[in-house]
Amino acid sequence: MTGLSHNNVNTLYFLISSIAILIILCLFTVNRKLFYYGIIIFYPVIGQLITLNVMIMGSAINPSMLFGLIIFLLAFIDFIQKRTIDFLTELLIIMFGLYSAIIGLVVSPVPMETISWTIKIMTWMIIIIAVDKTFFSHADYIRLTTIIAISSLIVIISFFLSKFGLYGSSVTYETGVKSYGGGFSSGKTIAYYLSFAIPVLFTRISEEKRIMALFFFRILCALSFTVILLSFVRAPVVGLYIAFVVYLYLDARYLKKKPGRAVTLLAGVSIILFVIYILGSGSEYLGRWTELASRAKAGQIEKLGSGRVGGLISFYEYYFYKTPLIKKVFGAGLGASMHYLGTGKIIHNDYAEIFMGTGIIGFCLYIWILCRILRKLFYLIKQHESIQVKSAIGFSISSFFLFLSYNMTNVSSGIFFLSLWAINTGAVKGWSRSSMVI
Repeated sequence: MTGLSHNNVNTLYFLISSIAILIILCLFTVNRKLFYYGIIIFYPVIGQLITLNVMIMGSAINPSMLFGLIIFLLAFIDFIQKRTIDFLTELLIIMFGLYSAIIGLVVSPVPMETISWTIKIMTWMIIIIAVDKTFFSHADYIRLTTIIAISSLIVIISFFLSKFGLYGSSVTYETGVKSYGGGFSSGKTIAYYLSFAIPVLFTRISEEKRIMALFFFRILCALSFTVILLSFVRAPVVGLYIAFVVYLYLDARYLKKKPGRAVTLLAGVSIILFVIYILGSGSEYLGRWTELASRAKAGQIEKLGSGRVGGLISFYEYYFYKTPLIKKVFGAGLGASMHYLGTGKIIHNDYAEIFMGTGIIGFCLYIWILCRILRKLFYLIKQHESIQVKSAIGFSISSFFLFLSYNMTNVSSGIFFLSLWAINTGAVKGWSRSSMVI
């Protein structure tokens, strides 16, 4: 960018994002599969323009936010245009969105924040259903996994450009380690995105026959996990371990693999992680982990998990001792926790945020939607005869548990990485559903 002024750089970025948005709009009108492929390809680029803000009607808008809003609107149109395949789930999603929006407009102290949260949560919900209605074949899914691999490579390159000081920004934690985030908001965004990509890459590895392609996907998977470790973000490591355990269970039960193999793999991975921890004690790479132990030993429980435990404590004290009964039942508005708790930031726990924001009614709707989607995946893996399809469903279920674990860390507002997860989940459902022998 040498020789370009700051304004010229911003103009160039806006030009790039505008072209990408126009292409997405064109793809939507031409072919819905291409539209969802386009989301996967363009979001890793536009998602890095998060600091490029423009004031519109008193609100700061950046290309990433605009792209997310366009994805929601177009996916919603696709969602309602196509025939219903799961009436109750689709009805529950609409009910959750309308209910949350009404609460935001009526009682939330920050109505626009509540509307924003509602749109973000609804985006992944409607994408799963809309993609389920769009993807029907193995060839569709293979193309999707290839595109997800390309998008992951874009994110990985962005990370290393940032780490080597060529591009992007970094965040320094209290322990002194730096987390590099490329042009994204933080290294957390990169780590979460790649963690959702890893099960997809494993799906491709499990069935790829070509030597060079298999080598590429294995290397990309290893690079993805390496970047996650170098980002110093703890949740993806824990979440992937949970997803790995879930897949081994599914592998043994539904793919009829011997349990001994699963136990051996689990024990092997556990031993490797333990050895890495012991050998790396005192190094910067484990600083974020040893920080947990030192704070727990010092009695600073509220600061565990980057202060998330403290957020949960504040939520408990406010909800059970200060919240009026009517708000316990109906909610106080999504994204309004920073207003009520007085901490200056949201709870950073989606279960608590949704429980507080939409009350008992909205929280029950949310859990009901999760259960129905997960139940459908389990139904498909039980009923399907193809081992190839069962394996893909197994990785998708594992990703779902990865998502559930991330709900403890405030992930529902991240359209960037959740769009990848939702498109993959919907595609697996569509492919497996259409290929079942009735």
